[in-house]
Amino acid sequence: MSVSVSVRDALADDYALRFAQLATLLAEDTITLAQWRWTFSELITEMIANGYVAARGGIERMADADWLAVTRIVKDQHVYFEAFASSIQLRIEDRAIGQSVADVLTASESAIAARSALYAGASVNAFEQGKAAAAGEGKGVLVLPVYPADGETECLSRCRCEWAITSNDEESQWECRWITEGDDRVCSGCRERGMLYSHFVVPYDNDITPEAEIR
Repeated sequence: MSVSVSVRDALADDYALRFAQLATLLAEDTITLAQWRWTFSELITEMIANGYVAARGGIERMADADWLAVTRIVKDQHVYFEAFASSIQLRIEDRAIGQSVADVLTASESAIAARSALYAGASVNAFEQGKAAAAGEGKGVLVLPVYPADGETECLSRCRCEWAITSNDEESQWECRWITEGDDRVCSGCRERGMLYSHFVVPYDNDITPEAEIR
């Protein structure tokens, strides 16, 4: 059974709030930087797994290839997160003489919260990859050329576009369409994707190859 995009977006919104709340706890010195770092890292892993599994149709549908996909997405996000955490550490280390850690973090709270919330887009990206995997079950491997919230368009991880995927068993192909409707933050890059992938066809039992058609 497919899961609606509204569920996907509600999941992303929930994690965005949780990441922002962590920023407040850090700024208020309720948790240490080490505790923030560990909790944030755990949330990233949990969020990506939940997004992918939801679109895949439940944990019972998850195969080894799915868990490998989840692991890959998690590793990619942790690279970004380590850079983020290191930037906060440097900000603390470079504070002015007499300035407390709490002062530094309080002054940076809004910026940290805003950047933290961006990580919620990883759940959208994972969901869309899980959706493609679910559509491919029993027919082959469906890997799409781009995914919402992949960071390659101007809206970055704030993207809330989606793929509509239809299995055409008569023609033995997937017919895919990039949908911008419902995304109130559509950027020019996503509009271009909407035009480029208005009818994207991938044959069954194929990875994405030059033979896939855009028409």
